[in-house]
Amino acid sequence: MKGSRVYFITPLTISLSLIAIFLISFMITYAVNSNEPYSSLDKVVVIDAGHGGIDAGANRDGILEKDINLAIAKELARFLNRGNINVVMTRQEDRLYQDDRNKDIVNRVKIVEDNKADILVSVHVNSFPSSQSFGGQTFYNPGSDEGKKLASAIQEKLIEIQPENYRKIKSAPYYILRKSNVPAVIVEVGFISNPTDVKRMTDPKEQRIIAQGIGEGVINYFNNNLHLLPTEKSVLASREDKSNQIKLYYGGIDGFRESLVEEKLKIESLEISQEDNRSSLEEIAFLSINKLIAGPTEYNSLSLVPKDTQLISLAIEDGIAYVDFSQEFSSHNLGGGSEWLKIKSITKTLTQIEGIDKVQILVEGWPYKTEHFYLDEAL
Repeated sequence: MKGSRVYFITPLTISLSLIAIFLISFMITYAVNSNEPYSSLDKVVVIDAGHGGIDAGANRDGILEKDINLAIAKELARFLNRGNINVVMTRQEDRLYQDDRNKDIVNRVKIVEDNKADILVSVHVNSFPSSQSFGGQTFYNPGSDEGKKLASAIQEKLIEIQPENYRKIKSAPYYILRKSNVPAVIVEVGFISNPTDVKRMTDPKEQRIIAQGIGEGVINYFNNNLHLLPTEKSVLASREDKSNQIKLYYGGIDGFRESLVEEKLKIESLEISQEDNRSSLEEIAFLSINKLIAGPTEYNSLSLVPKDTQLISLAIEDGIAYVDFSQEFSSHNLGGGSEWLKIKSITKTLTQIEGIDKVQILVEGWPYKTEHFYLDEAL
């Protein structure tokens, strides 16, 4: 018939058709049955590998926090890149911006702003004077509801991959959390001071598992598939106790979690001398802090403030205690969570005293500043 076409079916045509059908069938079956998490979310996530270069972070027996952070951060980037998520890393090698800690932390916040990020996830490793503390924990900026939701979503996954971990999310005024204009979290993936956690954090297979847990938490946050975990109760000291007892707060272990342990001290035993024209209130505060520096008397307590620290001055004005330490105060080898515990031990000790509502921590006259914190406001 005019205009008609004649098609010849050859063995080659049959073979090619069968191959095509097989490939399409395989792809559909894989897409339906695959357990690989996948996200089609169009989001920008900044992943921050904490520390780097001259700033090693916490360390034990030659193992450096900065190396663990970078390894897990890279695995997290690979995981999130499987979906339609644009990943930006603050560093991909062992260095700091211009080899300067202060410029580096500011630059990391700038990276978040410049890339119009949706969230920030900063990877860190914790440390504590005792080897009993273990488990991953997620921190968010106080007052950030979205940061709290993100922290909850990630913490839920950290507990899934380490069921014995009973840690809860916490708020803490880390510099990078306060200064970032998006929901931001710091994930302390474990304790470098705990042998079991160290094995997990330095094993490439376990690093991928940790990274996947964080990544799944991020995706759940974006999908609003959240189960909020309760936060720990406020750590601010009660002002209801008007007795003549002072409670000094040191580090301790509650089960397997680091905590604050109190030691009671009678005010009259502080031997108030009113030297250097200090008021009685300032003298009580001054001697209380020196007791913290001297360390606990109980065997189950730990000193959080380095013993070579000097209390330069302490003044109280309008309910704020301005506490100025020597440089040694910043030199303790603590992880971010434990460093925050050190800060809380001071604020909790002082704010229990009638007449002190807030505490401004200084180091040689300047607001306390480390790679984790910049306390430019009274707590």
